[in-house]
Amino acid sequence: MSFTSPLPIWNNPGQKPPASTIERGWGAGEYPPADWFNWQWYTAYKALEEIQKLAATTTDLDAHTKDTTLHVSITEKTAWNDKETKSGAQTKANTAEENAKTYVNQQVGDKTTLLTANKTNLTAAVNELFTSANNGKEGIANVIGAPLTKDQTFAQMKTSIQTLKNQLATNLVAQEQPAQGSESLQALINKVPNIYTGKKWARGTGEGIQDGTIFKRLGGNDNAYPYLDIAGLDFIPGVVVAVQSGSPYHYVTVYTQYPLVDGLQACTAYMRGDATANTNVYATSFDTLNIGMKNGHFLLPLGAAGAFKWIAYEW
Repeated sequence: MSFTSPLPIWNNPGQKPPASTIERGWGAGEYPPADWFNWQWYTAYKALEEIQKLAATTTDLDAHTKDTTLHVSITEKTAWNDKETKSGAQTKANTAEENAKTYVNQQVGDKTTLLTANKTNLTAAVNELFTSANNGKEGIANVIGAPLTKDQTFAQMKTSIQTLKNQLATNLVAQEQPAQGSESLQALINKVPNIYTGKKWARGTGEGIQDGTIFKRLGGNDNAYPYLDIAGLDFIPGVVVAVQSGSPYHYVTVYTQYPLVDGLQACTAYMRGDATANTNVYATSFDTLNIGMKNGHFLLPLGAAGAFKWIAYEW
């Protein structure tokens, strides 16, 4: 807006009264000097002049009032008042962080329950698992050999091992041993010794045992005889010959799996040679009582106790 009253122009600056006079004002009967009045009117004039110079015009004031950029509307004030506070924002941030951790744990799981040595870094744990699996495959491939290789997947290794089992089962069947590739590898391996490769035989030495064991003589009484206990055979012998050399008697015992004459299975002959080289031969025959395989041991009656050499053949 514009001013209509003229300024009270006064150009004589006069002299400012002392501070004491300014503080207490005029006293009764005082006549102030002209310079004091000049100072007062000059100062008032300059103050009013400054106000008019600095005062905004109506146009400026209207423009300022209508400036929506400089001024905040009620709507904007309301929106600003609804803005998040620092503490509220921090609370929401903390909640969001906890929710994120919960989600990750639900998707990834609790890393502390990992079976790997590293339980804090998921990438390191996966690498550890990969290394362990790769080392395991390499170890299996090295032990079994071709067609397995360390570069095969576990599925490929399984197929290769199954192929080997099938081949082993086929070979066993070809050797008249019932077998299937679905059996365990150990079960298939255990059948290999059962493959017939020819007549088996064994030999060794032993001591005639005399502990009261009864053997039945053919056509005679049951008596206790020394016997040879042969253990550890992987076949049932069809023929066993035991020989004891001594003085003055030499004993030979022969056993056959199948009766030879009238139920005869074993026969012990002992010979005595004197100084004139005369030889007397005596024989004792046994039937099946206590002769043959007994709980994994082969029992053979003898003519006497003592050291014997024996040899056994598969029938």
